Amino acid sequence: MSGAFKLEFACEFLSKNAPQHYLLSFAMIVYAAYSLDRGVKNREDIETSKKFRLSLLASSSFCMVTPLIISQKIMLLIPFAVSYLYSRGVKNLRLKSGKGVKNVVVAFTWAFCIALFLDEFSLQVLIVSMFFFLKSFINTVLYDFKDVERDKLAGIYTLPACMDTFRFRTFLLFTNSWPTSFLFQESG
Repeated sequence: MSGAFKLEFACEFLSKNAPQHYLLSFAMIVYAAYSLDRGVKNREDIETSKKFRLSLLASSSFCMVTPLIISQKIMLLIPFAVSYLYSRGVKNLRLKSGKGVKNVVVAFTWAFCIALFLDEFSLQVLIVSMFFFLKSFINTVLYDFKDVERDKLAGIYTLPACMDTFRFRTFLLFTNSWPTSFLFQESG
């Protein structure tokens, strides 16, 4: 539902109407990405049953195809390709590796999807997308705090695993406060 709510907020903020099929499509894209990541067996993930992983992969596939049919936007293949490269990867390219890369990839994918569904690449859309990029980035970083040790063992160096607590807290406070104040200054 977070994808649908983000898109609805972006549309409301820009005084646009969000077609219901766009909201449904975005919700399905977000679900597909996260269920694909949970369904693909990786060493950094908590062990789950094969049956559960297969059900996640089946529902992910359904939720990947349906938005393409509903919205008829071929560009929606981009978040699916990113999801695959993020979860599984190709040869030595896996988007979860690298310091902070995981967080940037997730945030960029959701910000890009918002711009894609808005059907416009104006300054206002760029500002709203940047707002969601930063909010998603912060959210993924905060979520990574619970898996620091497991991620390190798997060779995934998220920002919480790489920075000391004080510098990291300062970084998050600045990242969270600056764009929010800028966004609401621009709208007023």
